[in-house]
Amino acid sequence: EASQGSIHEKKLLKLSIQFYSYLLKTKDTCADLMKAKKSVRDNVRRALSALGSVCRFYECDDAIDRQNLDFNNFGIISDVSKLEFAKNSLSNACFAIFMEYLQKEDEATKVLALRAMNGIFISRPRVVLAAEQMGIISATLSDDASAGVQLESLKCWRDILLAEEKRIESGAAKAKMAAKKNITVSKKISGDQDGDACISGSVLTNHATRLYEMTLISDDKIRYHLVDLIGHLLRQGLINPMETVPYLLALQGDVKCPQTRSLALKLLVSEGEKRPDMLRQRIAAGIKAAFNFQRNVYPRDENGMPRVTALIQNRIEGTGKIVTQTLFDSVWVESSLCNKKAQRQGLYKQIIGLFEKEVSSDITNLDTKTCDLKRHEVDKLPLLLFASQILAHLPYNSLSDPLFIIYHSSCICALDGNEILVRFAALLGNDICDPNVEEDELEQAAKLKDPKESKQAAILFNGNIDSQKFGHLCVEASMMIILLKLKNFLRNSYGISETRISEYLPSEKDKLFEKGVSKLDESLFDGSVESIFEDSKSDIDWDAAIRTYATFRVLMREGSADDAPIHVQQSPTKRGSKRKRDEIDIEQTEDIISPKVSPP
Repeated sequence: EASQGSIHEKKLLKLSIQFYSYLLKTKDTCADLMKAKKSVRDNVRRALSALGSVCRFYECDDAIDRQNLDFNNFGIISDVSKLEFAKNSLSNACFAIFMEYLQKEDEATKVLALRAMNGIFISRPRVVLAAEQMGIISATLSDDASAGVQLESLKCWRDILLAEEKRIESGAAKAKMAAKKNITVSKKISGDQDGDACISGSVLTNHATRLYEMTLISDDKIRYHLVDLIGHLLRQGLINPMETVPYLLALQGDVKCPQTRSLALKLLVSEGEKRPDMLRQRIAAGIKAAFNFQRNVYPRDENGMPRVTALIQNRIEGTGKIVTQTLFDSVWVESSLCNKKAQRQGLYKQIIGLFEKEVSSDITNLDTKTCDLKRHEVDKLPLLLFASQILAHLPYNSLSDPLFIIYHSSCICALDGNEILVRFAALLGNDICDPNVEEDELEQAAKLKDPKESKQAAILFNGNIDSQKFGHLCVEASMMIILLKLKNFLRNSYGISETRISEYLPSEKDKLFEKGVSKLDESLFDGSVESIFEDSKSDIDWDAAIRTYATFRVLMREGSADDAPIHVQQSPTKRGSKRKRDEIDIEQTEDIISPKVSPP
């Protein structure tokens, strides 16, 4: 009702000048308003709120920002008689004084000033460019800002995006353009009234990297409003879904904030319906992001012990039974992944690919004098253990799923595992042609209470062995140990026979009687490995290294025996043969099963 030149406009301007004058008078009283009187704090709060609302909802016909906004116009006007709505005079002066209060030390005043400034951003999108150049947006989203300021900044950006969306979709922008008297016909045809609509979104897109980093903030309220903002950005097409999906997967581990987890799941399901292959393609990056999230946000368990886990345990009321789930179970059930075999297998292959040599960091070519051994072990092995927990406890609905994982685990162990065995043999001076045929001296030493002091381990300390290279090989062997333990766990949990494992092919169709599979054993997967290097330095823990070496060799021998092809003797097909089976000589039987190949 306060149209230009009306009595209502004059009253609104007079009221605005009163609030502005009070802010002008108190801006230099103290840097921390929490030390001021309560009446002063209340009056400042009212003034900031009122001026923010006036700047947002009242617009003059001639208060249109130019294409190139002059940032020098934002200055505090000390002579309040010069304030007017025309040419954004009051709005520019309010923006300048809001900046003054944004620099105060107390969080409450900063939040109020930012909220008032948001009213100007919504009504005048080009001012967002000024705030970007002044560094206001970066400052309010940075780690240096308090939690309250970061939270308010996220809320303000959500309001800006929704206001712009409403303005465009409701036709208000077009109606405003048509009401202008000085608008040209060419601009009416080109629809240039929406030229400012993309400014705010474009500016926020430049800070997408910071938004992803904020998923690791410990404040659960910030994480929730961050996911809410990301949802609006995805819906409006302002950020890349391929970059966003891993962080949404990571937030599935936000177990203490179910609202955030539920909202992230909703966005994942929505993106999965639009782009079915995206979850499969980004699952490896999602596991890495989820691992970093758990390590930064939930690094300890309920007892305060260090722990990074991919498992969630819930107790069923009434029965008291504990149900174990992975962080990604909800995504698995809600999305279409569980219904499509090709997508499931692609997802499994992406996760198992973390264990492959070309994906993992190649430590064989690193300079052992300069490489960071501690970082390698801390970052790589716990990540693989995290991924193996997911593979061990996903809710499989067909026996072909664990069989597929066992199959590819065997392939990786057959290639990379045997290569590690050969490198161990070459380093220790053993037979490289058949490096793991039987138990060696180091395996015998591993069974003792103090392996490194035993005479069997003397070979490691005779000066001919490169200790750092042996430690590196033990780290690589630890990766294979996790994979071998996973293979054995899946085989025992689902009761898979060695015959079925040998017969399985990834290309075969699912058998009807193997669908709807369930676990025989509800025990938890334990893929833990010992630390090879000391926590504070690069010295090797020789007892742990010897035990790791022995465990790796034993598991590889067991795996080789399990993966050996099964030879089945075929019964005679000719009816004319009258020779009975029990008359066959034992030596001839052995020749039939394992024929000897002699040189020509």
